[in-house]
Amino acid sequence: MALAITALVPWNSFSNTSRIFDPAYYFSQLAGPLTANAGALFISAALILMAVYALIRARPETHWSRIYAAVGAVVTLGIGIPFASNIVRGIGQPPWGITAGLWLSWEIPLFLFLLAVLVASYWMIRMAFGRAGFVTFRAAVIIGSVSAAIALIGLWSTTSRQRMQLAEEDVAGLGHVDDYALQLTRRLVTTLSESPPPESRSDLLKAYAASDVAAAEYPASLNSWDVRGKPIAEFEVAPTTPDSAAVINAVLESIATKQPVTKSVLGVTGVQILAAVSHPTGGATSVLVLPRTRLVTANPYAALLGMAPPSGGDPPYAVALTDLSPTVRADTTRVRWHRIGNELHGDRLISTCAGTVRAHVEIDLRSLWARGERGVIVLLFDLLLAGLLWLLGALTEKGFIRWLRVRVAKWIYTYHARLTLALFAFFVIPAIAFAVWSYQRLRGDDLQTREALVHETLRAVAAGNEYTQLSGAARRFETPLFLYSNGLLDRTSDSVLDGLAPTGRALPPAVELRLGTAGELSAAWESTLGDSKLLFGYSAVLGPAQDRYILAAPARSDDLVLDRRRRDLGMLVLFATAAGALAALWLSGIAAKRLARDLELSRIEVARAERVLAWGEMARQVAHEIKNPLTPIRLGVQHLRRARSDPRQNFDAVLNENVRRILAEIDRLDEIARSFSRYGSAPADLPPAVDVDVAAVVKDVVGLEQMGDRKVKWQLRGADRPAWALARKDEMRDVLLNVFENARLAGARQVEVTLRDEDRRVIIETRDDGSGISPAVLPRIFEPHFSTRTTGSGLGLAVTRRLIEAWGGQIAITSEEGKGTRVLILLSRSEP
Repeated sequence: MALAITALVPWNSFSNTSRIFDPAYYFSQLAGPLTANAGALFISAALILMAVYALIRARPETHWSRIYAAVGAVVTLGIGIPFASNIVRGIGQPPWGITAGLWLSWEIPLFLFLLAVLVASYWMIRMAFGRAGFVTFRAAVIIGSVSAAIALIGLWSTTSRQRMQLAEEDVAGLGHVDDYALQLTRRLVTTLSESPPPESRSDLLKAYAASDVAAAEYPASLNSWDVRGKPIAEFEVAPTTPDSAAVINAVLESIATKQPVTKSVLGVTGVQILAAVSHPTGGATSVLVLPRTRLVTANPYAALLGMAPPSGGDPPYAVALTDLSPTVRADTTRVRWHRIGNELHGDRLISTCAGTVRAHVEIDLRSLWARGERGVIVLLFDLLLAGLLWLLGALTEKGFIRWLRVRVAKWIYTYHARLTLALFAFFVIPAIAFAVWSYQRLRGDDLQTREALVHETLRAVAAGNEYTQLSGAARRFETPLFLYSNGLLDRTSDSVLDGLAPTGRALPPAVELRLGTAGELSAAWESTLGDSKLLFGYSAVLGPAQDRYILAAPARSDDLVLDRRRRDLGMLVLFATAAGALAALWLSGIAAKRLARDLELSRIEVARAERVLAWGEMARQVAHEIKNPLTPIRLGVQHLRRARSDPRQNFDAVLNENVRRILAEIDRLDEIARSFSRYGSAPADLPPAVDVDVAAVVKDVVGLEQMGDRKVKWQLRGADRPAWALARKDEMRDVLLNVFENARLAGARQVEVTLRDEDRRVIIETRDDGSGISPAVLPRIFEPHFSTRTTGSGLGLAVTRRLIEAWGGQIAITSEEGKGTRVLILLSRSEP
C-alpha cells in the first residue's frame, strides 16, 4: 500500500524545490514511478527495508522449511542484486560537478535497497541451515557495512565512468556542429530579425536572456553593428576569442543580402556556430555560439548578471588545448585514456582556427586516503540511518518504548555505561568544538584571502585615480567596479551593471556604518544574489577634487583551489571527529571490561578472605561455646571420682546431682551443634516449606511459656481460628521459642502476641515491655555471634532470620531502649 501511494505521488513536481526530485539527476524506467527520481527511489528503498524489519521482528523465532528458505534466499539474491546493479545506471551526473547532497541522494537509496536484500537473504539462509530466523546486532552491523561498501564502490565506479563519458562528449563537441545548438541559434536569429536592433549591451543581454540559447546554457557572444559593419555594442556570456574576420564577413554578407547568415566556423575552441541577421532599419546583429565545454572559462562574475552556474563541488574533469607531441598517442576518432597515479589522462586531436591541436583531458580520482576518509564517513552515516529506520519501525510496536526505557535505565547506571559515556563525551565534546572552530576558521581564512585579493585590486585602481574611466580599469584588472558617492551608487564600469544594480543603489548599512561613521578605510560584505553569494570589498578613496568616494569590487567566484582546500580540510576534521568517537567507544569498552575483570578478581579475593575470616571466627566461637559446657562436665566427673573414695559423702546423691548437671550440659552442647548446623546450611539445603497451621503452633508455644514463668503475663489474640502459612512446624516452634525467650530475658512483664491475615500474608506480631535494644546495637542484632548478653551463642536471631527467609517470609524488629521491643514475622499465606 505504501509503495502504491509512493508511485501515485507526482514527485517530479517538486523538482524546482530540490534536486533529489529532478529527473535530470536521476531517472530509471526500472520500476516506473518508484525510480523516476532519487527522492522516489529513496522513499521506495526505505519502505522496502522497513518491511523487511517488520517481517523479521514479527516472527523472530520463525522456522521455515529448509527448502523454502533456501529457494527464498536464492530468489531474493537473484532478483535483488541485478536490480541494484541497474539502479546506478539511472544516475545523471551534471557537467558542473557533484555536491555532497547529490552524491548522498544516489548512494543512500542504493545502500538501503542492498541492505534490505542482504538482510532478508541472511534471515532466510539461517533458516535454510536449520537455525532460528532472527538477525543479531553483530550480523546486522556486518551486513550494513558490506552493503555500504558495495554501494560506495558501485557508485564510485559509475560516476568515474560517467566523468570519462562527459569528458569524451566535451572533446567530441569541439570537432562537429551541435545540431541542437544550431537549431536554438536559428530560433534566436529569427527573434532578432523581428525585433528592433539592439543598441547597447543591455539590449544584447535582454535578447540573450530571453532566448533558448541561454536556457540551454550555451556560451555565446552577441555584437551589434551599424550599416557600415562598425561595432556598436558587445556582450559576452563568457570570455571568448572569436575570429573577427569571419564575424565581419558574415555581418557584411547579411547586410548586403538582407538575409540571415548561419554557418559553422573554426575558432580557438574548435567548431563554433556563427550567425548574423540584418535589421530593416539598418545595421545587423551577430551571434557566436560556442560548444558547451570546460575550455570556455565561466564568467566568475556571472552572478551579477543573474546567470550564475549551479554550485557544485570539484569539476568532474579538466580539459585544455596543447600542441601536438610525438610522445603522446592521439587521433581524431576517440579519446585515448591512460592512468598516471590517481589521475586519468586522455588525448584527442581536434581542428581549430590555429590548425590541428591536441585536446588533453584530466580526471582527478583523488588519493586513496581522500576516498577512504569519505567512504568511512558515508558508511557510518549509512549505518546510523539504517538504525534510525529500525527504531522508527520499532516505535510503532506495543511495549517497545517501555522496554527501551527499562533497558536504558538499567544500562545507564552500570559502570560500563558511565565509563563509555564519560570517555565518549571527553572526546566528542572537544572534537565537536574543534570541528566548529575549524569550519569557522576555514571559512574565515577563505574570506580573508578573497578580501585581500579584492583590496589589492581596489588599491591599485585608487592609485591610478581612474574614477572617470572605470571601464578601462575594469578591463585591465578584469574586475567589475562600482563607485559610490554619499552612500549611493554613482557609476559602474559596465553600463549593464549600471542598469541592473545587482546589489542595490545604496551601500549596505553595515558598510556605510563602518566606512562612513566609524571612519574605517576598508570593509567587506557578502551579498546574496539569487541563489548565489558574492563577496564584495569596499575601500574609502578620495577623488581628484578631494571628493570622498567608496570604491567596490566583487571577489572572484571561481577560485577552485580555495574551495577544494576548504572542503578537504572540513572532510578531514569530520573524519577525525567520527574516528575519535568510534575510538572512544571502543577504548571505553576495553577499559570497562578490564576494570570489571579486575573488580571481579578483587571481589573473589575479598570473598575468599571473608570466608577465611568467617571460618576462623566460627572456629573460635565453636571452641568457646564448646568449652563452656565442658568445664562443668569435667568438674562433675572429678567430683564423682573424689566422692567415690570419700566414705563421708553420700555417693548416690552426688551421682544423681552430677549426672543431672552433665546431661544438662550435653543438651546445651546439642543445642549449640544444631544452631551452628542450621546457620551453616545453605538455603538450597534447607527442607522446603509446607502448609502449617501457624495459629496452633503459636497457641502451643505461648501455652508452654505461660506454664514456665508465672511472673510474665502473656496475651494471645487472633489464634482462635486456623491460620495456614508456608513454614515448617518444628522450625516454627524453635523460632517462636527464641523470640519469646528473648522477650523474657529482656525483663518483660507483659508480652502481647497478635496473629492476623493481611494481603495474602500471615503476620505474627510480638510486643513486650522489656528493657529494649539500644539504637547503636539494633542494626547488628541479626549478625551471627552477636549478643547483647554475656551468655548465649549469638546465633539465635541469625538462625531465626535464616529459617524464616528460607520459608519465603520476613522478620523485622523495632525497639526503643527502656520501652520494649516489637517483632514482626511475615509468612506467605497458603491454602491447605
